[in-house]
This record gives sequence, structure tokens and C-alpha cells, in this order.
Amino acid sequence: MLVQIPPLSWLFERKGGSTLKTVDPTALKYLDAGRIESKNLMEGLAMDCSLVSVFGIPVADTRTKLQHLKATGKTCAVISLLAAHDSCWPVMARSHASDTVRRWACYGLSSRAGSFKDALRALKPLADDANSGLREWSWMAMRHWVIQDPVGTITLLQASWAKDPSPSLRRFCAEVTRPRGV
Repeated sequence: MLVQIPPLSWLFERKGGSTLKTVDPTALKYLDAGRIESKNLMEGLAMDCSLVSVFGIPVADTRTKLQHLKATGKTCAVISLLAAHDSCWPVMARSHASDTVRRWACYGLSSRAGSFKDALRALKPLADDANSGLREWSWMAMRHWVIQDPVGTITLLQASWAKDPSPSLRRFCAEVTRPRGV
């Protein structure tokens, strides 16, 4: 008996759930497997972070450790797990198909950089990514640099990305330097 497989084009054309409960279960399976990008924040929040298995980390342990954390806490916990497991993971994660894995790369690359300038160089493709959610995570991952040296980081941004032809990189400059909560 031949099994009919429905076309998957709807996965790429979907809008994304407006609440955690309305995230499509089939889409969520593809998201958790790292096969597609999330369409919105709700899809990203619905994921169970089983994507860590891509890097050889046991999924069961991860689910238990992360189940009660919020989005940023989950991201930081995943990065700690990945850093303890594999020192090369941020470089591999930077070009992964899943925007969630690339989000982890933002934090991993930023935390491993020796300077703000090095971090900018490493994160440029992620800050200029087509996925708007990923672009937001890229500047959130860089905020600690701005807090450490506001004048130096703003000066560097004014001389570089603030003048870039890419509207995403110019927006990064505004967002990374904007006071939190504003």
C-alpha cells in the first residue's frame, strides 16, 4: 500500500499561531526537528528545544532542565549546555536551517568574542538575516557589550553599521543601544 504524503508547501506559507495553543502541531514537529523556521514568537516559544540533539546532547535531559524557563532563560541554558558539550557549536549553528539554532549562535558567538568589534564581525550575517525574529535576538545577544562600554560601542556603530546600506544593520544600531523596555 502506497502512503500518500500531503504537499508541505503550506508549512512555508503558514501564518503561525497567535497563541501557544494555536501553533499547528505538524508545524511544531518540523520546528522541533530544525527543518523549518518559526513564523512568529509563539512558534518559537512553543518549541521544546529538542534541537540540541543536533549537537549530540540528550533530549530528555534538556527537556527536564528547560521546561519551566522562559524564552531568554531557555536560550541561556541551552547555550551553557552546548558550550559544555562542544566548543565549535556556534560556528556550525550560525548557518543552520532553523532560526532557533541561529538564535543560539547569536549568544554563543557574542559571548565568545574578545571585543565588541569581533562580536559585530561574527554576528553580521545573523543581524542581517531575513528572519526578523533572529535579527531581534542578535541585538539582544550584544547588549552586554553596550552596557560595558556605551560610548565605545556607540562610536564604533556610528562609524560602521549605522551607515550600512542594509536597513537591518542600521536598525540593529538603534535597537542594541536603545534603553531596555523602551
